[in-house]
Amino acid sequence: MISSRSLAKSLYKELRTSSSPEQVFDAVIEKMKKDNPYIIERTLGYLIRLFEKEQKHNSLSIRFGIDPDTESIERVQKYVKSIEKPEIHIDDTLIGGFIAEHKGVVYDGSVRGYIQKLRNQLKATH
Repeated sequence: MISSRSLAKSLYKELRTSSSPEQVFDAVIEKMKKDNPYIIERTLGYLIRLFEKEQKHNSLSIRFGIDPDTESIERVQKYVKSIEKPEIHIDDTLIGGFIAEHKGVVYDGSVRGYIQKLRNQLKATH
């Protein structure tokens, strides 16, 4: 018997690649109702978490030291190659610049980050 977690992972992959995800979803739910209705709730819970994880992974989050203007936000979006509407956070620990997270990658364009890079380069040359 397949576990609800394994079923959710398989269903997730199928939904992401199918040209008709609604039909796939409906067919799987009907099969679960007939074969084992007790795993529907757990499977859907796992499936929701997989989609939430994907959404968070693909989202764009930008931290600025001050409230940014539209041009600054657009420059960061262009830099990280993102068209998503970003979540903007004000981080008073940033001296200047930004720190962005997109698709699991952290882009450190902060003044502190530049200073640290410079420090590391100076240490490497001596």
